[in-house]
Amino acid sequence: MKMNFPALLIATGLAFATAQAADVVKPYTLKKCFMSGHDFEDKPVEFDYQGQHVKLCCNDCKADFDKEPAKWMTKLAAALQPFENANVERFEKLRADKKNVVLDVRTKKEFDDGHIPGAINIDVNAADFQSKVAKLDKSKTYLVHCAGGVRSVTACKKLAPTGFERLVNLEGGYKAWEKAGNKGEK
Repeated sequence: MKMNFPALLIATGLAFATAQAADVVKPYTLKKCFMSGHDFEDKPVEFDYQGQHVKLCCNDCKADFDKEPAKWMTKLAAALQPFENANVERFEKLRADKKNVVLDVRTKKEFDDGHIPGAINIDVNAADFQSKVAKLDKSKTYLVHCAGGVRSVTACKKLAPTGFERLVNLEGGYKAWEKAGNKGEK
């Protein structure tokens, strides 16, 4: 097969980009061993597995990992997710703890038409979203929701890299919450 020069450049570039992507390893961002929950001591066990950097607290955890790597990689992927998804029942259990904050990321009009009691409203699509959420206490648990669950995922993805310790996304949003028999306030 004969290639012209532009096609050869494109093929070479794609091959190079593919090789580079294969060399990228996702970092381990957890502060403790995801298997045991223990702190890392002087000599953590570190290695790369299927494009993910893994850090364990000890050789015992490494031996357990080697026995069932697929099981442990599934657990690690869940631990590395920047937020938790919760159904209405779980969301309500978390909302019962008054230390947790309900964050409604819908528009002000949607919020004024009805919202979860005690919720604060910061529109995820507003130009000042980042400046407003920067003023929140990042050590608290935020129960994030929108109307149907899409904007709240966007909000969680925006909040997670800025240091929020725990974010919980309401699956199905305010609509699912109401459908479960809950009544909002205006």
